[in-house]
Amino acid sequence: MFLCKHVATKILSKFSVAALAAAVGTLALVGTTKAADDTLASAWGAYETGKGELVIVAHLPGSSGKTAIYDSRTGKFTPLDRASKGLCAEQCSRHIKFFKTRRGDAVETQEAGEMSVARRLPLTDADLSFTFQKIVHDGRVWRPDDKRKHPAVVLLGGTGNDLRDDFRIYPYLLAKAGYVAYAFDKQGTGNSAPDEEGIRPLAEQALAAVDAVRRLRGVDPERIGILGISHGAWVAVEAAKEDPSIAFIIPIVGGGVPLWRATEFEVHNTLAANGYGADQVREGDDFLSGLFAALRDGREGDVPALIAQSSKRTWFKDTPVAPFAGLPPATIKEIAAVRWRDELSYDPATALEQLHIPVFAVAAERDRSVPGMANLEGIARASGGRATTLLLQGANHHQALEGRASFTYAPALAVNFEKWLAENLKRKGANVGQQRDAFHAAARTSGTIPDAFGRTVGARF
Repeated sequence: MFLCKHVATKILSKFSVAALAAAVGTLALVGTTKAADDTLASAWGAYETGKGELVIVAHLPGSSGKTAIYDSRTGKFTPLDRASKGLCAEQCSRHIKFFKTRRGDAVETQEAGEMSVARRLPLTDADLSFTFQKIVHDGRVWRPDDKRKHPAVVLLGGTGNDLRDDFRIYPYLLAKAGYVAYAFDKQGTGNSAPDEEGIRPLAEQALAAVDAVRRLRGVDPERIGILGISHGAWVAVEAAKEDPSIAFIIPIVGGGVPLWRATEFEVHNTLAANGYGADQVREGDDFLSGLFAALRDGREGDVPALIAQSSKRTWFKDTPVAPFAGLPPATIKEIAAVRWRDELSYDPATALEQLHIPVFAVAAERDRSVPGMANLEGIARASGGRATTLLLQGANHHQALEGRASFTYAPALAVNFEKWLAENLKRKGANVGQQRDAFHAAARTSGTIPDAFGRTVGARF
């Protein structure tokens, strides 16, 4: 979530109060590159069996180029291992072989005596980098291999060190459904230079990525949406509010409740899971509640004392605030005023109420980082019933089923995601026009509409 220990470390290492520079977007499209340390990288892609079942071979997040395989029949996404008889997965209960046919590349899987062959779908990918605020962000585009114009989706990750290839099955599902998908290395990771955190700066960054994708051949510039996972879901909501050209959004496991509420929920679950008693968990809850209330009320001066008062408690080390306890009070106050206040005061309800575009929201029943039902209810309520919502039964924050030996996506995810994507293709951008009309009407009333980034929205069309 917003204030995880990863983000805390980044703030401590590069905290700066400098104002954001003006955005400058440039575009570079280069040839496809793959992870140099993985000889299977050439096999990455989407494959389909004669029965319409999908097999995806993709990068395994956090593995420095290791390859994993996804099977839509089971929802499993498991790493490929090398064995004496070739490639296998799941302790070699499944054997995998890649080969070429007259009709193109294919993958064969054998499990429990059953064999299945899937042929590669006509999809291509290429590296794409853009420059935003003089910072280069490298990424990758996945697209259908044809000459037609397609809608596009920019993918945004959470607060971790997400790389362009860390989105598992999503880019391939999008490309298979007829969309162009684009993901870029999270700031400070991969080949992307360090950058700022925060909902609003990241929303502006996401819109720079949208502008880069809009200039690609084969992209319908009127039909570009944003898919955000975890923290990226809130960024997607904010970006769509600020730019009326966004045609749709797909917030996954986030984006429907205030960030402070999600962070309180996550820390409460973390303390309980780490074995603290009910009284200690309640103390942690009260501490965060008081801290976040001070930030929302503009009382940053109270934050150093609140942290000092709780820093000796045993549970404090398991809160995301712990790394800041040793800083001088003046520094803590400055960080709270510049970085924490805007982030924690963010409530997506205001942004969602202003959107008149299709929304497909996904939440997980056993999510310990974001309250699943509350998140969907927040999106449905604020969007006035315009959102399509999906609750993944038995799934965690990673959209995977709990208690499985292998990473297994919730069965409802892929089928409902593809169904919504197909329905969205039929909309022909009518909702985008509705939203533009609303912005134009406001522009005629007030002359121009300056958004949160100082741009004149009403003059963009």
